[in-house]
Amino acid sequence: MCGRFAYYETEDIEERFHVTRKSGLHVGASYNVAPGQSVPVIHNVAGDVVIEGMRWGYLPSWANDERFGYKMINARDDSVEEKPAWRGGLRNGRCLVPANGFFEWKALKTGKGKQPYFIRLRGQSTFAMAGVSNVWLAPNGREIPTFAIITTAACSEMMAIHDRMPVIVSREEESSWLASDASVERLRSIMRPREWRLECIPVGRDVNSVRNNAPALIERHDTQ
Repeated sequence: MCGRFAYYETEDIEERFHVTRKSGLHVGASYNVAPGQSVPVIHNVAGDVVIEGMRWGYLPSWANDERFGYKMINARDDSVEEKPAWRGGLRNGRCLVPANGFFEWKALKTGKGKQPYFIRLRGQSTFAMAGVSNVWLAPNGREIPTFAIITTAACSEMMAIHDRMPVIVSREEESSWLASDASVERLRSIMRPREWRLECIPVGRDVNSVRNNAPALIERHDTQ
């Protein structure tokens, strides 16, 4: 599961992801990205690497209400090929979601609430999470680009917190994930569970509210 993430080192996004075209996007830092919000997403459009603002919460073509997207923030690696809602996105809408880290919650032994953690890669700042996207046509004719983050089994450093985590795409595999001619076998290899060197930082409960968005949200604060 991935229900919140942070992306705040935005200045180098075009160089970092070798962007060749922008789609009228203003990139702003966020320390508490939540479902329903629009964030910069990288995808392939006719051979161009495009950065575009997309809403977090995937809307398949048959969705009849924008609120449906809140149920579709994550796609599981073991069912994204099979479920009709996701198949088109995996085939034609693969994308990279830039992040500096993501949040996960661990139940406290006392049974009173949960400890939030900010989780990031050791020795690496901006990284990419694998995603699937679709442009949804609203009843009023408005086109809304949407996406979901693909999750996989947690690596060993995450297991004590949660059994799922986002699929992190290595720098060497980013172009393969976006390639229009990528084979199913190649995509499966990128989505497979693997070990990552993670830093799991206990943080304060202010992150629980989407109204809060400040650097303090990712600072160490153990509430146990």
